[in-house]
Amino acid sequence: MNNSILFIIIFVVLIAAGWYAKIYFTRFMPKKDEKDLWKKQAQNVNKQLEDALTKKKEDEYKSFLHPKVSRYQQKLPHRVEGINEVMKWIKNEMEMPAGPTSIVQAGAELYDGKTVVLTFNYMTQTKVGDKFTEGAGKVTRVWIHGRDGWKLVHEHVSSG
Repeated sequence: MNNSILFIIIFVVLIAAGWYAKIYFTRFMPKKDEKDLWKKQAQNVNKQLEDALTKKKEDEYKSFLHPKVSRYQQKLPHRVEGINEVMKWIKNEMEMPAGPTSIVQAGAELYDGKTVVLTFNYMTQTKVGDKFTEGAGKVTRVWIHGRDGWKLVHEHVSSG
């Protein structure tokens, strides 16, 4: 008789623990119909970041960065970390002559309700003097959602 009562108690505790774990681990994950909204919000913020870069608005660009932001791109000697270091390289990009940029084949994936990974390919065309140069590359950006909205925590840029 004691074994069956012990079994029932253990069974009830396991069920309760499983139910609690499900609630705890899924509390930040949006419902299925909210996932697209979260992705669109992150994509909109990503577009605003691109606009700030194109329009050479340093302060606006900086406002989208997480304090622990990091960036990797070809031709950098290493991965740069922190807002000030990342902004040094962004300022260099803003000083370069820029032409129109087309974003193609973009994608967004939502993880845990607070993290969105955006990937896209881009093509650029720049005129320097009488010559046109074209470029293409790929970008991956990791955005997290916190009290201050969406913030960029990592960017990886590959060109070629």
